[in-house]
Amino acid sequence: SLGEYFSRFGVVDDAVVMREADNSQSRCFGFVVFRANEILEHVLTMPHVIDGKPVDVKRALPKSSPHGEAVGTTSKLFIGGIPGGVSDADIKAIFLPFGPVVDAYQMLDQHTKASRGFGFVQFENESSVDAVLEQQSRGRSLTLNGRKVRLLCRWMSFAHFLYRLT
Repeated sequence: SLGEYFSRFGVVDDAVVMREADNSQSRCFGFVVFRANEILEHVLTMPHVIDGKPVDVKRALPKSSPHGEAVGTTSKLFIGGIPGGVSDADIKAIFLPFGPVVDAYQMLDQHTKASRGFGFVQFENESSVDAVLEQQSRGRSLTLNGRKVRLLCRWMSFAHFLYRLT
């Protein structure tokens, strides 16, 4: 698994492979959260092969960070594992108890317009993100249509990166 592979370099707090909502096939990318920035820096310096396939490892950075500068805090969360039949309003509703939500949306397939099974929620402030992640760390997951969703503070570049099979 992705987490097992990267845990040989240091403590992995979370790892998620993004999958197609309709058939659970890997979408060939995911996110790994390391406990310490030093682990990430080390991992970025070497080539990686998982299950016999080369993996292109990159630091995850916000779209608003075109020059690759690191971002320390964020008001935006990545949401993975969104089941079919969930609306953007449903996503917003489960996050409102944590604070005012600026935006909540799913990423859609450009051809079918069906949900790709992941999306984002943005709060007015970082303390709402902290509250959501604190609840998750205590084992109280959020669910949509009865399915647990995965949450990552994607833009905290010191702890996350993207991999893509090439």
